[in-house]
Amino acid sequence: MNRSIVVLYTEAGDAAMSVAFDLAAALFSNGHDVTVAGFSRYLASHVLTERTLILCTDETEPGTREEVLDFADFAGSLDSGSLSRLQYAALSLGEGEAGRGIDAILASCGGGRLARHVSAPVTDSSLIGAWEETICAAVGLGLRRAA
Repeated sequence: MNRSIVVLYTEAGDAAMSVAFDLAAALFSNGHDVTVAGFSRYLASHVLTERTLILCTDETEPGTREEVLDFADFAGSLDSGSLSRLQYAALSLGEGEAGRGIDAILASCGGGRLARHVSAPVTDSSLIGAWEETICAAVGLGLRRAA
């Protein structure tokens, strides 16, 4: 198995969860150890020990900001360079600021981007698919969809 990859999603609505599980299935089918969790079930301090973190936020649903607030607050309190071992990527479904904010916080703490932050309409499967393919390529594999 390759390094473990954590995929987090906002729990308001189904769109972010759907993208998270789709990406996790592709990564898992290519031999990666993948953990998928909602933000409310993820202990924010674990970000200090992660190597690869993928974030999917559905910003079309009310309450998205509340789901990621603890994570963003904790990450924002870290010193520059604290996350120098972390590789991450963030996808925002909709036009909110939560995903973009987390992306900026992780970068300011030394995290390395696997892919640029993407804001996509929930219905834009081609943009979402391209983001997923970029993530898979960045972790060293081509995207092979799970059966």
